Amino acid sequence: MFRKMLLATIVVVVAGFLLHSSARGAPGIEIYANGGSYWTQTGSGWHYHNNAGWCYLYGGSWCQPKHFQWVYNVNYSPPPNTGKWDNIDYPYTYGMVSIFVPSTDATAYATYLVTYNVAGQYWCDVPQYDLYNQWTLCYAGAPGPYLLGIRNVYLNNYSPYGYPGTTKVAFDEIELQY
Repeated sequence: MFRKMLLATIVVVVAGFLLHSSARGAPGIEIYANGGSYWTQTGSGWHYHNNAGWCYLYGGSWCQPKHFQWVYNVNYSPPPNTGKWDNIDYPYTYGMVSIFVPSTDATAYATYLVTYNVAGQYWCDVPQYDLYNQWTLCYAGAPGPYLLGIRNVYLNNYSPYGYPGTTKVAFDEIELQY
């Protein structure tokens, strides 16, 4: 029984990968930093951690800026600080989003919003306090992690856990795999 279930699972995964790969063509990866023409931020109280984050550690000379930003958490809505990676725009391509969490100033439970396929919204929670200089997939179950037509990724400083003003929400790079 177990072998049949394992075999069926493998067949489904392989078939899904082949279907997904052929629909997308060659896979690609794009990194979006917390700066540049596609980055906007609102609110005040932003802090910069220089010489840190993915661009500083691994990005090479092409990756700018060499810092990341963070703000203290709040537990009310609407939150005062929002970062937006905008105009990603792959309208007819399936992709998935990963988030880089730096090893410092990332002590909150953060919720990301990915908009896709014109009006779709996909929420994923990231326990930043558990991750140190690593990527984590933005995945919270159906319909993801592969979403059609990813357009924007949002992060704000709302965090339902921790006393307000005691944990930090880090805003560093995101990665789109398509």
